[in-house]
Amino acid sequence: MKFLYIIFVCLLIAGCTQELTSDPRPDSANVQKPDIVSPSSEIIRGTLTDEGVLCQALRGENNTLYILENVPEGLIAGDRVQIERRQNETPLPSHCDQGEVLHWTSITVFRAGQAEKTWKQAR
Repeated sequence: MKFLYIIFVCLLIAGCTQELTSDPRPDSANVQKPDIVSPSSEIIRGTLTDEGVLCQALRGENNTLYILENVPEGLIAGDRVQIERRQNETPLPSHCDQGEVLHWTSITVFRAGQAEKTWKQAR
C-alpha cells in the first residue's frame, strides 16, 4: 500500500512540474514562420548603408554585409529594404569586389510616412 502511495505522489509531482513549465499557448503561436515567396526564392531584409565602395551596400538583419548590383535610382543609405533573390544561385562575377553580392529579383523599400515601393528585375 505504501508503495502505491509513493508512486501516486511521484506522478502527481511530475504532472504539476510539467504544468508549471509548459507553455499554455499552442506551438504555432511560439514559432515565427518565414516568408515563403516560392521554393526557389529567399528574402533578405536590412538597411542600405554607405559601406559599399563601388556598389550599394546592404547591412542585413543578421549583420551580414551584402552588396547590390544594378540598384534602381532613388534608393539611399538608411532606407529599410526587403530583397528577394533566387536561392542557391551560382555566384556571378561582379565588378563590386566587396562583400556577398546579391543578384536580386525584387527590391521593396519602406520609408516612414511613404507608401512602399517595389522594383522587379527580369532574370
